Amino acid sequence: MKQHLLGIALVVACGKSEQKSAPVAGEKGSAASEQKSGSAAVVAADAATAGGAAAGIPGKANGVAFTFTSAIARMDEGEVSIELANYPQDCSGSSTRPSANTDVDARLRIGPVLHEDGSLGWGVRGQYAHYMKPGETSTHNVQSELEDGGTPVSFDGAAISAAGAKTQIPIDLAAGSDSAVTAKGSMTVLGCGVKLPAPKPDPQLGDGVMTIAGKALPIAGAAFAIKKDGTHTLQLGTQVVKCVEGSDSSTTRSDVYVTLTWDKAGKLVDVTRGGHWLSFAQSSELALTATPNRPSGAKMKTALGGTARSAGYTIALAGKVDAIVCK
Repeated sequence: MKQHLLGIALVVACGKSEQKSAPVAGEKGSAASEQKSGSAAVVAADAATAGGAAAGIPGKANGVAFTFTSAIARMDEGEVSIELANYPQDCSGSSTRPSANTDVDARLRIGPVLHEDGSLGWGVRGQYAHYMKPGETSTHNVQSELEDGGTPVSFDGAAISAAGAKTQIPIDLAAGSDSAVTAKGSMTVLGCGVKLPAPKPDPQLGDGVMTIAGKALPIAGAAFAIKKDGTHTLQLGTQVVKCVEGSDSSTTRSDVYVTLTWDKAGKLVDVTRGGHWLSFAQSSELALTATPNRPSGAKMKTALGGTARSAGYTIALAGKVDAIVCK
């Protein structure tokens, strides 16, 4: 599974900005003194902040300076949305204040990410921003996303989004392929409520375990894939691994997965890892084993072992799995 970084600039014909979103970052404590404000409403907005950060953090949208003055955080299906704006926000999600052509809002989407020390923390999975260029009547939406993993952050997403919480956190935003909207600094975020999903059981396929950065993860899915070019792969995941219909490959939406690739002669030539908790990366060491690794039939038992090093993480395999075979 490949990691994709998307930089998309979409021009949408509309006159008002109603989205209240938010990821950003700025230098600690200081506001932009050169901000251009086009209306009294915006001037008032920059003086008020939900969450208590009176100064806000400075940023630029297509080269024009502004200041984010409000920040809120909400939990949504296990991820947290940090919403920033240069106008007042509250947890109701609605506002009687009219939109202005100087409005800028952004959203930072964070989710669970496995850190290099083996702890399960939080990381940035997406950055989104919404603004209007001077002299134009259409709004611009830009975004940058990671399909897998995320960039680790130092704060706890569940804690900052808890109802009534007020937490000072660092913000660092660069949304869009050309970093059309940027901001950096430290800001107080107001928590608007958190409802964590019920923990899911860790189903195991055999007794196979993958250990990454010292964290042991039961293997709940495994699939060999016989490639048309004579190579074959074994994909191991913390959730179900499936065959891709009409293809010679497998797929998974696991929190963590590891894929081993052998050449025609049966030599291990590549090891990759990825998932919701990890960014896609190849391994610099190829010492993992699966015995046997020549897939046949509809399912095949294989014993796992060995270790590998991948972008700062140590990966170890152990136990046995009963893998499906994709052809």
